[in-house]
Amino acid sequence: PATVNKTGVNGQNLVNYPKNFGALLNSQSGTIQLTTEAVLNQSKHIAKLALLADPVVTEVDGANKLLDNMVAVQSKFLGYLE
Repeated sequence: PATVNKTGVNGQNLVNYPKNFGALLNSQSGTIQLTTEAVLNQSKHIAKLALLADPVVTEVDGANKLLDNMVAVQSKFLGYLE
């Protein structure tokens, strides 16, 4: 967690957080790393892998449709993935 304001991004330490929250953070770290890689490399393939790494995404066809929809709706920002 962080506070984001005009002075920048200021991280906040988490002290004594529940183990289940830590497990959730760990399970999302791979998805976040792949998403970052997809942006830096402007790669639709890696963006799809990031979606598939997310534990809530359970179908390849659904991930493909979701990614195509995201690119279409937010083409101003994601047009490089077309």
